[in-house]
Amino acid sequence: MREVCPSEREVRPPKREVRPPKREVRPPKPEVCPPKREVCPPKREVCPPKREVCPSKPEVCPPKPEVCPSKREVRPPKPEVRPSKREVCPSKQEVCPPEAGGLSPQSPKNRDQVLAAAILQQCSRLNHQNLIPFGNCCFIHNRVYSNMLNYSERPYYSFSEYLKKKYPVKAYRVSLDAGFSCPNRQNRNSSGCLFCGEEGSRAPYLGNTDDIAEQIRRSVAFLKSRYKAKIFLLYFQAFSNTHAPVNELKAIYDFALAQASFAELIISTRPDCLSPEKVELIASYQSQGIDVSVELGLQTSHNATLELVKRGHSYEDFLKAYHWLDDARIPTTVHLIFGLPHESQRDMLSTVERVAQLKPHGIKIHNLHIVKNTALYEMYKSGEFQAFSWKEHLETLIAALEILPPETVIMRLTCDTLPAKLAAPLDFPPKARFLQILEQEMTQRNTWQGRLYHH
Repeated sequence: MREVCPSEREVRPPKREVRPPKREVRPPKPEVCPPKREVCPPKREVCPPKREVCPSKPEVCPPKPEVCPSKREVRPPKPEVRPSKREVCPSKQEVCPPEAGGLSPQSPKNRDQVLAAAILQQCSRLNHQNLIPFGNCCFIHNRVYSNMLNYSERPYYSFSEYLKKKYPVKAYRVSLDAGFSCPNRQNRNSSGCLFCGEEGSRAPYLGNTDDIAEQIRRSVAFLKSRYKAKIFLLYFQAFSNTHAPVNELKAIYDFALAQASFAELIISTRPDCLSPEKVELIASYQSQGIDVSVELGLQTSHNATLELVKRGHSYEDFLKAYHWLDDARIPTTVHLIFGLPHESQRDMLSTVERVAQLKPHGIKIHNLHIVKNTALYEMYKSGEFQAFSWKEHLETLIAALEILPPETVIMRLTCDTLPAKLAAPLDFPPKARFLQILEQEMTQRNTWQGRLYHH
């Protein structure tokens, strides 16, 4: 037995020799772990570039393809989209202020205008009861947006807002009586249209002087003092200011324009006082850097009424003169009168519909004033017709504004006559109060200029 034991002891050592290999296998395991740890740091290094993407996109973006081309090339567009949205607002705000007459980007008006500009781009695809597209124009919440330029706080596009949009400072018209008469008057002391007084539409602040230079001097001084005006528009207002040969007209226009610095030349006249030669003369001032426009008296499109009030021209004469001006690209404002004898509201609105199809630059609507010592006054006293009341004028105006193009400038909505010379209507509210009532009524009815306009 003692001899066998040694042999057994000799076998046991091999068992001990096997164990070391097992221990030798374990070391490779820690050798595998370090590589894993080495892989982790790159992951941590990937995170910082994400934080650096915002401040400096161009510097971080190029190295990304070296580490993880497939993933990192897809991720950058996400952070790049956000800045692009933020950059849209400044670009719009830079465009809108000059178009909105100097509005600050922070003002509520300008925010509405930025919104309107964005909506206008999709106008053809939108349909909402408060968003109505008309070509390049839209209405949003009873506010007018025209060609992304016309923003109106009123339910119509007023002349004052047109001037604010066009000029950076206060601009006013300098009214002038250059001594012209009319074709249906033998002289300025004779009668013309039934409703026209002896002084025509001469501005009261001109006084009694007939000297053109003195009138301009007084007008400019008055407008500077009362309204702080900085820009002046020369306005030949009284009577028919093209009722003379072309050479005489040029001499008068040139002399008046030389008396002060004028940004515009505005000429009021009648259809039967225009010719292609006179239109060419008026248009020639555009080449001198002066904006020109013409105010053309129509009053009504019904020839029977035109004959009754002794206008001396027809609706066809008006169309011919209007197209001469339109072909010469001269902006034209049309004069109308509501309340002429024997005209119904339907008659007045049919005139507005015809004018709306012409898409004039502007429109002036007067309520009929019955001036003392006129032929119309005699008809009124004899009971041939009734004076147009302010409520009738209000209703007709609202209906007229609804069918006018939204981009047509509303130059005037009432008539002005010295109280001492006015026979009727006498219950008409003051001008400012009447316009306030008009705006309130249109707002309550949820209507605005152009709501029912059709191309």
